[in-house]
Amino acid sequence: MEHLAVDSLFMDAFNFSKIGMALVSLEGNWLKVNPALCDILGYVEADLIKMNFQDVTYPDDLEMDLTYLEKIINGEMDSFELSKRFLHKTGQMIWGLLSVSLVKNQEQHPSYFICQIQDITEKKVLIEKLEKSEIRYRNITRYSPEPMALYFEGKLTYVNEEGVKLIGATSYKELIGRNINEFIHHDFINIVSDRVQKMLSSYEQLEAIDIKLIDVSGKEIDVRISSMPIDYFERTEIQVIFTDITQRKRIEKELQESEQRYRALVESSANGIVLHQDGKIVYVNPKILSLLKAVSEDQLVGQPIINYVHPDYHDIVKHRIEELDRNIPVGAIEEKYLCFDGTVVDVEVVATPIEYMDKPAFQVIVHDISKKKEMQSKLDKSKEQYQTVIEKIKEVIFQTDINGRFTFLNPAWENITGYKVEESLGHHFYEYINGTDRNQFQDQFNAMIKGKNEYVGKEVHCLTKDGGNCCVDVFVKVSLNEHGDVTDTIGTLNDITKRKESEAELIASEERFRMLAEYSSDMISLHDVNGVYLYTSPACKEILQYEAEELIGRDAFLFIHPNDREMISMDNAYVRMQGYTTSTYRLRRKDGEYVWMESATKLISDPKSGEEKLIVVSRNVTNRKLTEQKLQKANEILQKLSTVDGLTGVSNRRAFDERLEIEWKRSLRNSTPLSLIMFDIDYFKAYNDTYGHQGGDGCLKQIASTIQETLGRISDFICRYGGEEFCAILPDTSKDGAKTVGEKIRTAIEGLKIPHAGSKNQPWVTISIGTATMIPTLYTSYEDLIANADKAVYQAKHSGRNCICHYE
Repeated sequence: MEHLAVDSLFMDAFNFSKIGMALVSLEGNWLKVNPALCDILGYVEADLIKMNFQDVTYPDDLEMDLTYLEKIINGEMDSFELSKRFLHKTGQMIWGLLSVSLVKNQEQHPSYFICQIQDITEKKVLIEKLEKSEIRYRNITRYSPEPMALYFEGKLTYVNEEGVKLIGATSYKELIGRNINEFIHHDFINIVSDRVQKMLSSYEQLEAIDIKLIDVSGKEIDVRISSMPIDYFERTEIQVIFTDITQRKRIEKELQESEQRYRALVESSANGIVLHQDGKIVYVNPKILSLLKAVSEDQLVGQPIINYVHPDYHDIVKHRIEELDRNIPVGAIEEKYLCFDGTVVDVEVVATPIEYMDKPAFQVIVHDISKKKEMQSKLDKSKEQYQTVIEKIKEVIFQTDINGRFTFLNPAWENITGYKVEESLGHHFYEYINGTDRNQFQDQFNAMIKGKNEYVGKEVHCLTKDGGNCCVDVFVKVSLNEHGDVTDTIGTLNDITKRKESEAELIASEERFRMLAEYSSDMISLHDVNGVYLYTSPACKEILQYEAEELIGRDAFLFIHPNDREMISMDNAYVRMQGYTTSTYRLRRKDGEYVWMESATKLISDPKSGEEKLIVVSRNVTNRKLTEQKLQKANEILQKLSTVDGLTGVSNRRAFDERLEIEWKRSLRNSTPLSLIMFDIDYFKAYNDTYGHQGGDGCLKQIASTIQETLGRISDFICRYGGEEFCAILPDTSKDGAKTVGEKIRTAIEGLKIPHAGSKNQPWVTISIGTATMIPTLYTSYEDLIANADKAVYQAKHSGRNCICHYE
């Protein structure tokens, strides 16, 4: 007998089924029985397993069983179902409904039977009683009339013997004269009364109806009544023939309940169920609707089943249908179904021929295996990735038996040692370890196998095929079975030869760095990424007056001048991104004074821990910084002198040109008006001739100061344009605004009452003013604005002076 393979879902259903179930060998031995079968036969499972199928079969039925079983094994039928007798443990005969199907192995050879046994003893007894009742009914029909009664004006006038029995009376005398409504269920009294009235008016027999009667004991009886009016002793009475349908009603109810139960099972099944007939779907359960993403069964019923099968499987499905038509069983297969939303779903399909509406049909059980397929795909991909990692990884991964012989090595072994994997398998790991390391490793390995330590982790020198050595880091751990016994070991091997060489170089390099740092006049410091001092060279004493020990562990940020901290924070962020930066800032000495430092900061990674750190080389540049500050101040003074008129203190012509260009571009960008006012002192040559150059200089200073005070906005700009001419730039100012400002300035100058004996206009100093306003465009320039203002001044001079003219 082959190994019995059943899954957990099947066993759950098997064990909790209310129907007796068993797995039976081809020889008739019980392999597995469920509790329900034990209850039916009266045995406990342990006793039943020791018996065989024949031991509990009624002897007269055994030959019939063996005949059917032989037909299944020979492939003449897929399964069979029959009613047969079994022997209870008490020796009592019981009736059972036996269903048997054959399970085959992967080579399609018979393996074992699955049997279902349902106790139908009570049903058999009822059927036998029904059969006996039918015999009595036939005798009654042959020799006696149906239960019958006559009544007049609602009172019983006659009841035959069978009627008496139906009502449960001992004699018809108990019934005669009683109102018929006493024996009619209250739900049907009005119905019967209406029928009587209709019969009496039409004098015709009406169609039989089903009602309920109440017998003398109060019990309900389902009956079908046929009634008709008859003339009896010169009066019209109602003749009623009763047919007891209580049994039929009960059976109908049981059938309805049974149908509802089976329908509920089908409707709530976790698997899709499809019935198709003549190639077209005639029924689908809700699971199929959900699986195919259909809205209602109307979308499927009446459609060819092949429409929902992926084209790749059309030929297979058609062949399976042909096989089933010839009563050739077909097993479960995996297919792909097409969904209504255009997606494809993986399914497992089992098809069985059945009869539906008295015609051949096929029942298809559809199991959604898309998640299973997806998981399998992920598993395959994971295996592939795992295999790829194992083969490509630079680290050696190995397995050994408990004696230390290699059972698995990945290709990295050959890369590190030069030995091929094939020539190393089966050899002891110890053979490849050099010198004294071999004995130490072997002792630790054996101790691990004996359970004295959990793993071995050690740096050893490994022999290479070319006769050399390489330094490797080995980690080995045991594998245990379910009993806790050591089965083998698994481990990794890393080539750390270069790391060891680098460590040696690093030690030498650190010694050189220490010597440089100790004797350097620059302060060399090491910080964590938050700026905390981890090391500082002795130069810190000379530069900051601190001993190195006083700085270690303290935050360097706290020593930085408050005005420089924001800049240093940005520099630190930059070095974290770019790896290097330079900074110039002030650092507080121990005496509280600040010194200027120039620092180069580099982000490094600790070769041992991999932790990021900052190395900073700092130099005292206080003297250089003070020199730079003096030079900057001198440059600022020179810059101011180059843009300020030395006599009047307002901006000069050079500053005017720069400012006008800036304001022109701003107005062009914003499409806003820009105004220019030009001032010219009237008869200024005559003023110089009269009062001398010293007097003229004083006049120019007074006028410049008055113009500057009269301009009300910070954005307004005044300059000495040349000689006795001044200009004012007014951004965002219209023509009318420029004229208003110009008039205020003209009035203010005239109000100074500066004596001018040489003036031909007034006895004091006056000015002529010209204004021009433009909205800059790409086709104009600020030289146009200057030319327009100059023309307006010229117009003012020729209009009598001491006035304002605007260029139109």
